[in-house]
Amino acid sequence: MKYTLPILLLTLLSCNATPEPVTAEPPPAPVVDQDSIAADRFVFDHYAVIVEDLERAADFYLNVMNLEEVYDATEKDHIRWFDLGPGMALHVIEDPASKDIAISKPVHLALTMKNFTGFVDKMREMEYPFQNWPGQADTTNLRPDGVAQIYLQDPDGYWIEINDAANF
Repeated sequence: MKYTLPILLLTLLSCNATPEPVTAEPPPAPVVDQDSIAADRFVFDHYAVIVEDLERAADFYLNVMNLEEVYDATEKDHIRWFDLGPGMALHVIEDPASKDIAISKPVHLALTMKNFTGFVDKMREMEYPFQNWPGQADTTNLRPDGVAQIYLQDPDGYWIEINDAANF
């Protein structure tokens, strides 16, 4: 008991004499190193398709889809690249063994454009087949978010959605 008072005094002296103020503000967010993986976000780069006939596929992407061909850094004869917008490309790769690839419509490339109606008119003028989501030929439909869309297939059966989301 004779040591109780000195221990109590030492305990009190070791305590912080000025307590931290209590605030309703949340603590600051942790600082994230901008070079860390947590700070990085994925950005679309390219989509690749394997085709049976490169020239037939290139003709479709150039003349039906009106895509611009860009420099193919691989410089291989069986590969061609097409521009899909800033920093994005479609890589078309020829592989004769690729025939009979079955591709379901839910697996598709979706592209948006401001002149959706003009593109639909072009498909009709070219008599290029397209359909809406339920599969009705030569018809557009609205997604639940109000975006108009059509679906068409390239010569190898890959599904492509064209929509007017660029207008929203």
